[in-house]
Amino acid sequence: MTPERWNPASRRRFLRRRGTPAFRAADAAERAVLATWLRELSPRTVLDVASGDGRLFDLWTRAGARVYALDSDPAMAAIARSRVADRGDVDVTVGAVPGRPLPAADLAVCVRLLPWLAEETADAVLAELVAAAPAVIVQVNVRDESPDARAISAGGRHRLEELGRLAAAADRCGAVTDRVERLGAASSSRLILLRRRESA
Repeated sequence: MTPERWNPASRRRFLRRRGTPAFRAADAAERAVLATWLRELSPRTVLDVASGDGRLFDLWTRAGARVYALDSDPAMAAIARSRVADRGDVDVTVGAVPGRPLPAADLAVCVRLLPWLAEETADAVLAELVAAAPAVIVQVNVRDESPDARAISAGGRHRLEELGRLAAAADRCGAVTDRVERLGAASSSRLILLRRRESA
């Protein structure tokens, strides 16, 4: 989430939602897809951008990966660090994208950030992820998959309205869509695996 939209009140709302049945169901669906893709990709290093409180660190480390995590919120980064205080294979840094150099990794993951960004900013983040890793996993929200669907803003939240727009943005930065998984029958959320073109 962009710093101007993420604040202490946003953080409190997010942490409260973590305990709801809807969040737990979405988290379980997300983890199932990610675990399947991780077995296939076997990354030695994972770049977790907008890592939040580190809720996915266990997935990356169980897969045997070293983790480089980045989040713009110092309080969330502190929670993430506390999760892995006894581990030496997770580095958590405070910082925002785009515009920050990202370390190279086998896999870059950006879950729950792009839907909050304006198209131009989301495209810049996507380009930085593709430059950092040959495989990239992002999450987007899709409400309308018709050919003429466009990004709209609802209550300040920008949604990527069509997968084709994301595919075009990925193409511009040298990546192709490998697969798309819907996170539940009624969910607007999709996880998308992109591969850098020379790695596809």
